[in-house]
Amino acid sequence: MHRNRRLVPRAGTALLLALVGLFWSESTVWGKLLPENFPVPVIVNQVARSQSVTFTNPKKEDQVLYRVKAGDTLWQIAKRYRVDWLALAKANNLLDCNNIKIGQVLRIPAETSFDLDSAGDLPPILYSWPVVGRITSHYGGRHDEFHHGLDIAAPLGTPIRAVAKGQIAYAGWRPIYGQTVIINHDDGRKTLYAHASRILVRKGQAVAAGKVIAEIGSTGRSTGPHLHFEIYEQGRTVDPLSRLIQ
Repeated sequence: MHRNRRLVPRAGTALLLALVGLFWSESTVWGKLLPENFPVPVIVNQVARSQSVTFTNPKKEDQVLYRVKAGDTLWQIAKRYRVDWLALAKANNLLDCNNIKIGQVLRIPAETSFDLDSAGDLPPILYSWPVVGRITSHYGGRHDEFHHGLDIAAPLGTPIRAVAKGQIAYAGWRPIYGQTVIINHDDGRKTLYAHASRILVRKGQAVAAGKVIAEIGSTGRSTGPHLHFEIYEQGRTVDPLSRLIQ
């Protein structure tokens, strides 16, 4: 007798369900205030059931994210998206710009002030310091000569470290410089470490960033234990302070 009876919700119940559905709908302002993955009642044929709805933050939708691939450098990524590489580093709280990892997700900043025409052939870089000590002489004019490096005083025997990975191009004695190490780096630059008391690497050896390559000394033309440090870009020296992490 009751097999063909259709269950029809009462008018009050249907109205209540409709209002609940309207209130919780993701298209409403109220729905946008819900936390992610909150169970939202959805009205289907006047029957309430629950489904999981994920709300996205509109601000996040505007962000561009990039996942680091093998062979990527921060400079290449910045150039690809036409943003300043320092802004990219700052946006991702990168303390070591040379150490991004495969699979790491980077947020691309919105600014587009990067000028490709003035970028140059070598990517900007920030190196770690080769030794902990006190700067005693800067790059630039000094007395009647030009000082092509940065002098850092430290106790005799203090470890001198490679500022980045590369290959030893020279390890031995040089006039004026004394015991000297020169490294060819993967980014096309060279670094020179002079006045060492002892050299701990050999020509042709591959070294990682932070590898101890020598010890502080006072060989060659020197007035006391210190490191004379030079950076070469396209055959010319540049101010090391502009390439060292501050």
